[in-house]
Amino acid sequence: MSIRGKLSLAAALVAVASTAHAADPRCERPPYGGSPDRYRAVLEAYGQDLGKVTKTLEEICRMKFDGADRAPLYKLQYKDEDINRMDTEALALDMLKRKDLRPN
Repeated sequence: MSIRGKLSLAAALVAVASTAHAADPRCERPPYGGSPDRYRAVLEAYGQDLGKVTKTLEEICRMKFDGADRAPLYKLQYKDEDINRMDTEALALDMLKRKDLRPN
């Protein structure tokens, strides 16, 4: 491949990577990239801590879809494959469980 071709390929990869980290509209409001039914179930289970739950769901969404720092999930022994495969609610519930929040 010529130098010009390699530069074009590199520019295309940078453009794609930049697009992947643009603000994802799924993370701006409920259900934060997850299913509406699972979102409601999480709210019902953790209603007393609604502020923490919605903040956690939004953070998880941003880690999954928005390019936010995944260090909190890495600390819980998640790998990128796990984060990409699991839905926001499953990840959030595990984080909440590990932070000792208990459902109603």
